[in-house]
Amino acid sequence: MHLDSKDKIHSDDQKLSRSLRSHKKRRKDSRFLAVIPQPKSKKHEESKEPKVLKYPSLDGGLLISAKGKEMTSEKHALLHTWLIKKLSFYWRDEIRPDGRMRRRKIKTDGVLNLEISFRPDHAMALMELERDPELSKLIKPFLMELAYALAVEFKTKTGLRAMCVQLHPEEGVLHFHITFTAVSNYNELMWLDRGVGRKGIRCLGPQHIGDLRLARAGILPLDSAELAEEDFKRIHKTHGEIPIDWQLSELVVVSCQDFRIKHKLKHYFDAAKKRYTKEVLGRFAKRPDQLKKQNLQLKEDAENARREIEQLKIDLATTVQKADQLKAEFEEEKQKNEFFHRENESLKKFLMEEDYEETERKPGGMEME
Repeated sequence: MHLDSKDKIHSDDQKLSRSLRSHKKRRKDSRFLAVIPQPKSKKHEESKEPKVLKYPSLDGGLLISAKGKEMTSEKHALLHTWLIKKLSFYWRDEIRPDGRMRRRKIKTDGVLNLEISFRPDHAMALMELERDPELSKLIKPFLMELAYALAVEFKTKTGLRAMCVQLHPEEGVLHFHITFTAVSNYNELMWLDRGVGRKGIRCLGPQHIGDLRLARAGILPLDSAELAEEDFKRIHKTHGEIPIDWQLSELVVVSCQDFRIKHKLKHYFDAAKKRYTKEVLGRFAKRPDQLKKQNLQLKEDAENARREIEQLKIDLATTVQKADQLKAEFEEEKQKNEFFHRENESLKKFLMEEDYEETERKPGGMEME
């Protein structure tokens, strides 16, 4: 369960837990033994530089009740404790072999979380608004309203109870955590459909949502989300429903677009999208699946080039053969021409000699008509 990052008690508990886990030695007959390290000196703590927040107006995070009101860390911790204690089981009616009915206590996870993230370029645009003192005032009310809308939409689509919504601005991409339960106050499973015994909700998953959302937004190529599209269609066809995490993610996208239009922030959102597209395409090309695809394409291109070279060799051999044939025909024709030339010269010489002899026979050397 994610608690408010500004809660000092939670922060101290997390540090202690990490310290214990890093030093523990597991045994078969005990949980663990650990050596607790000595705390660092105050001088060392004071020397640390203060963390720079990405979203200063959110002060490290928000806790929002299911009614859309901001919660304190103490109230949130109490709610979390109550949920775990009260809703960690549900009753299931069973028929015994003798025909009598009995209620069986089934353990389950009383508290579940669903993460819904912002599209990265939208998160970058909101981060840019933090630089403007006036525009930064718009962020918190917008996110409070959006958190309440997510809680309402979740309850409407699933029939389950959204107990609270947490906003995490400093951990990765800006995202919400919807804390919900599938168990009623009477410890009965809550499902709209035939989901008796189900312990979870049908989701597409953050990786598929990221790929599909960016592809449909034109940030990544469409073929990068082929697997996500297949799984989306399979879930829709098999179960007759759209994955709830996709529906809520789309609600976040549409809300950001409405926020952009309402406050005339097109410049900020367009600039963020352009910058993120350039950044993500560089990383996308280095993904293992894309490198594998590029490698296969290079192999295919090399094979095609090899085939073209083989074909060119065949064409060249054919051309050389034709050239040799033409050369032979040319030589043969040349010999024929030389033969006819010699014959022509011999005939010409013969005719000249005949004309001379005829002239010599005539009296006076004059020709007779």
